[in-house]
Amino acid sequence: MKKKLITTVSSLLVLCTPTLAFANTNKAGVDVQDEAMVTQSGKVLSVEQLQQQASKVNAQAKQEVEKSESGTQQGLTNEKVSLPDQVKVYDPISKTSKSYTTKTLFTASQVPGVIGKDDRTRVTNTKTFPYSATGMIIAQFGRDTFTCSGAYIDKNTVLTAAHCLYHPETNQYAKNIRFIPAATADSRGNLVAPYGIAKGIDFSFAKGWKKANLNYDYGVITTDKSLGKKSGHFGLRPANTLKGQTVTAVGYPAVKKPFTMWKGSGKVISETSRIMKYYIDTTAGQSGGPVFQYSKKYGYYALGVISHGIPDEYNAGTKLAPKAYDAVKNWAAKDQ
Repeated sequence: MKKKLITTVSSLLVLCTPTLAFANTNKAGVDVQDEAMVTQSGKVLSVEQLQQQASKVNAQAKQEVEKSESGTQQGLTNEKVSLPDQVKVYDPISKTSKSYTTKTLFTASQVPGVIGKDDRTRVTNTKTFPYSATGMIIAQFGRDTFTCSGAYIDKNTVLTAAHCLYHPETNQYAKNIRFIPAATADSRGNLVAPYGIAKGIDFSFAKGWKKANLNYDYGVITTDKSLGKKSGHFGLRPANTLKGQTVTAVGYPAVKKPFTMWKGSGKVISETSRIMKYYIDTTAGQSGGPVFQYSKKYGYYALGVISHGIPDEYNAGTKLAPKAYDAVKNWAAKDQ
């Protein structure tokens, strides 16, 4: 069991996020502008603007019958995706990129993010829900290939981490995004894409992430194909008090065999209004993967995304706080 006492967690987290004063804050002291969403073109949409767009789409949907998409996914499984010998992942704590070889497996002692023994287990049947809705993200930042994780939250919207979409220290936006739900590897290490491969045609992330504020490390991608109809998708719930509750985190670690999905479960050991901390092992490449729970009433639902960690101390996810939940839901609704 992982029972290490966290004595410096709060102070460490404070050191990692800027301390700024804002005039336009809500009752919780949160800058309401940070809750707006930044698109891939740099346009800023407030939560209210997203709500207005979503309302228009919902009104139209009531009057129209959704067009058939038969045949729109043909040939997707034939698209070839491979990884170079080295891939990169972004570390939101150090605000730097780290390279990982795809040909060498690491021991647990070499991997930041593993606390004690590596307790993760591989998801071998990725077509089992809800793992079928989880996928691997491959994107370009400049000339480099980066990997992350994400999950469908409706037929064509992927929830992920903001640092998978934008690097604040270089002002770079992700390009050539691919999302592969339920990705796995065959015995030769080749990619198996049970539901096909989707392209990211639009994305947004919380404006607060432009200042590298970990409270806002969440974003969404709109894909060109509605693969979520085949893979299934997570529900969403606003994350309030989670301390002591068990959550599961799943994604694609860069330190494991390429295209393999891994999961872990554990209790939330402490939290703020926007960050949940746990001893679940998560390493580079799993960023953006869903942190979720299950209930008979709501089924499988995401409460946040894998975000960051302090080596040998804790790992953490960014919670879908009520305003974050609203922004993500409204972004998804506008594209339906």
